[in-house]
Formats: sequence, structure tokens, C-alpha cells
Amino acid sequence: MRPLFNVENNILKIPPIDIANPGLSFDDLKERGYIEYLDVEEEESALIAMDITYLKSSHLQYTHCEIHPSMLFGVCASVIPFPNHNQATKNTLQSAMSKQAMGINALNTQIRM
Repeated sequence: MRPLFNVENNILKIPPIDIANPGLSFDDLKERGYIEYLDVEEEESALIAMDITYLKSSHLQYTHCEIHPSMLFGVCASVIPFPNHNQATKNTLQSAMSKQAMGINALNTQIRM
């Protein structure tokens, strides 16, 4: 699942005054409905704009917008240096190796003590 801005009639639902408000947290934006998490199945029927400029310059009716274009990749793929200069298979292999290297020492951290 990944977070995306909600879009209605090719306009972001978040008002400009809330964008400039430093007191709003990410959780506040989720509670107000400005940001929504989509899973892979929901992404099949969603039309996601890569940037705000796509909303203004297109005749398509977008449903969501990326928070930042780099969030299209996951954590493991976003740490690959210069992925646009590699073959796709090398990026996939590097991403898979990064997933194997990240370990979780314990899954019961909330109830350990």
C-alpha cells in the first residue's frame, strides 16, 4: 500500500491553506481525507497523476496524484544509485537483494517488556 493525494475534478482535495500549514501532521492529512492509501488491487481502477502539472495540462479525469514522483518506487528500489542508467533486470535484482539484507530482529516489539 502506498499513500496518494486525493483528486476531485482534476483538483487536489487539499486546500492551499492546509499545504502551507506546518502544524498539520501526516496523520491529520489522512484523517481529513486529503491522503489515501491504495493497494495494488485499487490501483488497477485508479488513474494516478505523476505530478500536479499533469492535473492541469490533461483532459483525463485523474482520481489520485503522487505525493512525490520518487514514491512510485518502494524503499528498496529507491536506494539504488542511478536506476535510470541500469537495465531493468539489474534494478530488480538489486531491489530483491536489498529486501533480503533488511532484517527484523523481533516481531513482538510492542509486548516484549
